[in-house]
Amino acid sequence: MWYIGQRVVCVNDRFPSQILDWASKLPRNGQIYTVQSIISGVCLYTRRRPTLGFFLSELPTLEDRLAFRADRFAPLLEKLENFGENDAATTEFGIEFATRQCAELLKEGAPGIHFYTLNKAHSTTRVMNNLGLG
Repeated sequence: MWYIGQRVVCVNDRFPSQILDWASKLPRNGQIYTVQSIISGVCLYTRRRPTLGFFLSELPTLEDRLAFRADRFAPLLEKLENFGENDAATTEFGIEFATRQCAELLKEGAPGIHFYTLNKAHSTTRVMNNLGLG
């Protein structure tokens, strides 16, 4: 079910206060991340064994000491399935997702972004405006 490079969405961002005190960057509900690596071991907080965990490309790992339990995430596809027939919600999610992807690409040095609009430029226009390029 899980694989390296998979896009996942955070579905549980409640952490114990001990974690909040020493970790400045934690996953947030609704945010999308990329699985960098997958580990199995004992959860330091719950002491559950075995626990599947992720290191996420978008978040620092504190010298590989802070993995996040897999049960805090859902595959991105599940988030889309929750919208059902709600086309407006699906479109908004797509615009937000595309904006984050494009911002990440540009930040990492992509020379530009090419869109295929298929004569429906509304979403692309919103993404460009969100990026400050419209």
